[in-house]
Amino acid sequence: NAEYMGGWKLHHLRVPTMESVKKAAGWNWVLIIRVLSIFCGIGTIFSGIFSLLSSFEDFPAALIINMYMILFAGLIVVAELRVRVMLTNFQFLQTYLGRGCFYIFVATICFVYISAGNIVMGSILLANGVIHLLFVLRKHPAYLSELEQLKRQGYVNSEVGTSAQQLAQDAAKRSIKEQLFGAATPKSDAPATSAV
Repeated sequence: NAEYMGGWKLHHLRVPTMESVKKAAGWNWVLIIRVLSIFCGIGTIFSGIFSLLSSFEDFPAALIINMYMILFAGLIVVAELRVRVMLTNFQFLQTYLGRGCFYIFVATICFVYISAGNIVMGSILLANGVIHLLFVLRKHPAYLSELEQLKRQGYVNSEVGTSAQQLAQDAAKRSIKEQLFGAATPKSDAPATSAV
């Protein structure tokens, strides 16, 4: 029957319309890739922890490899949040080229100890690194803008990273004040009432 193909009804297969293609083209792909990269870094951290806990038979090597995987995955999260303090020490993470190469490198570390989590996270990291390198090869406007910011300012701004850094600084200030002066009790201008 012409309406069946491999057991699937053809009317279940939908060809994208021009409207859906235009809508997808208008999405902020740079932000989507950045958020997915953050989740990928967090997933790789958990994968590294689970791999570390399950690979005791190869003790010294497994410990070292998995600790590097966890550390590098943390750097991925920091790089995508654009925390300026860290990026000044790891300048290669400020560009698509540097991040793309780094993600591919971390993906290869994920494949050292075979587990389901490592294979999934390594594959996603590898794809993510390739996407970053495609931004460079295709001279994507986000890549060119990043290079311009680096040339002009010496670092790349990010609202997400700046907000996260400001929240961390504010929390640290509050914590220090509370440790030095104790928890502040709110003062009221209302006269004290006595219960009779």
